[in-house]
This record gives sequence, structure tokens and C-alpha cells, in this order.
Amino acid sequence: MCPARCAILLFMKETTAQLRKTHTPGLTGQSLKMIAILSMIIDHIGYAIVYHLPGMSDPDSAVSSIYTILRLIGRIAFPIYCFMLIEGLRHTRSLARYAIRMLIFCLISEIPFDLAFFGRAFYPKYQNVFFTLFIGVLMLWGFEAMHGKWIKHIPATLLKIVVLIIPPAYFTYCIGSRFKSIFGLQLPAMIAYPVTAVVSLILIYAIVQN
Repeated sequence: MCPARCAILLFMKETTAQLRKTHTPGLTGQSLKMIAILSMIIDHIGYAIVYHLPGMSDPDSAVSSIYTILRLIGRIAFPIYCFMLIEGLRHTRSLARYAIRMLIFCLISEIPFDLAFFGRAFYPKYQNVFFTLFIGVLMLWGFEAMHGKWIKHIPATLLKIVVLIIPPAYFTYCIGSRFKSIFGLQLPAMIAYPVTAVVSLILIYAIVQN
């Protein structure tokens, strides 16, 4: 092969490698934040505005359909926030400062959230989703502190029992509540629990294997 052709091929190879580095496919953290914020705004418009429009009582009305679509779009936000939360915990230099910043954001968001959703400055029975994320930060912080200490002494059987009970029980409650709100019927736990238990175990097994 002539030297000129070798030089051209080498140049093309280096250029391609450089382009792959500078144009990595996928979403950036900033893009994910924007998607989460937009989907959350859409969700809140559905609940705070569309939900109170005439026609919501009729499940076949256009208003009810729009409301359902907006709330479904809003479901995108929470998984993205959870992902960004984990990424933040992985790269933060201080878990304490990270948790404090999260708590401050929770408190700042609470009054606008309660005004929009419940028409009052403070509603003690329901808080904004960032409190859930804040609790997640505290739990992960606790797991990190316990790692390698007494958690290794917990019997494996006890951990398996916890995995078999808590996720299926929570999913059974969620599915039963949703089933009742849509169809007006109570889904028997003896039917819902085995199904959610199997699904939970499959998901957990898939996560552990990966």
C-alpha cells in the first residue's frame, strides 16, 4: 500500500475517533433535567388546572381524556429525577451538603405546591415529590454509612423475606387503589399479591443479574 494511501486512511481513522469522542450519542444531564422539568410542568397543569374544568366528572369527555394524557406524560419525571439523584450522589463531594440542599429545595417547593394542588399554603397530609427524593437521599446515605459494618451480619434469609414481602405488598396496594379508582371495584389481595410477587421477583432478579 502506497504511503499516501496509508496517510489518508490514518487521517480518516483519527478523525472518526475524534468525532466519536465529541459527538457521543445519548442525552446529556442537562437534557434529562429539561425533560423532567417539562413533564412535571405538564403533569401539574393537568392536576391543578384541567382537573377542575367542567366535564371532568364524565370519563368519556374530552377534558377527562386530556387530563389522563397530561398525567401520563408527567409520569416520565420521577424516574428521571431518581436517576439524576443517584448521579448526584455518585459525584458529590459531601453527602451532608447534598442532603441539606435537597431539603432546602423541598421546603421552598412546598408552599407553591400546596397552593396549586390544595388551595392552601400548607397541607400536612401531602407533600411534594422532592420530599420523597430527600428521604431517598437519607436512605442511600444510611446504606453507605452501614456498608461493610453490621449489614453483612444480617442473615440472608431475612433479606430474602424482606424482598418477598415489601415490594409485592406495595405494588398490591398501588394496583388495588388504581383498580378501584378506575373500575370502582376492590381487587382481591389474594389475586393481586401473587401476581405482583412474581413480577417483583422477576424485576429484582433481572436487576441483580445485570
